[in-house]
Amino acid sequence: MNNPNGWQWEAWEDAVLERSYTAEGWKATHRQLPHRTKGAITSRASTLGLRGERSRQKRTQPKPTGPTYWTPAVREACALLTAWRCAEPGQLRARP
Repeated sequence: MNNPNGWQWEAWEDAVLERSYTAEGWKATHRQLPHRTKGAITSRASTLGLRGERSRQKRTQPKPTGPTYWTPAVREACALLTAWRCAEPGQLRARP
């Protein structure tokens, strides 16, 4: 298949792409096809309908179910920070 620059993908390159890109992603494919850029590899994979390993993984964290409660340590830290921020400058002294 021709692209605007005249570079063609050969059958053996497509075979490497199908085997390597779907299993390990573009980096592994680039190690085997160092003359191809990341953009060229991902574009050709898209043209062939291939999806890399990472695109099959869920990228977002699952939403927590139920309410999230603050631990006592976090509550105490927030109370101390709030008290420290609200204190007058003359009230802050080192402990004896």
